[in-house]
Amino acid sequence: MVWAEKLGLEISEDKKMEVLNRIKRRSHDLKRVLTEQEFKEIVEQVKAGK
Repeated sequence: MVWAEKLGLEISEDKKMEVLNRIKRRSHDLKRVLTEQEFKEIVEQVKAGK
């Protein structure tokens, strides 16, 4: 995941698909590309199991 690497965020292999699905869903709902902050929030939520 390019943004994860750029932002220095580590995502385990088993969490990557969940992150990707949430990003797609959120972007679709908002009808725009997510910001870096929104991306970070999703990654943190998935890592925390929320």
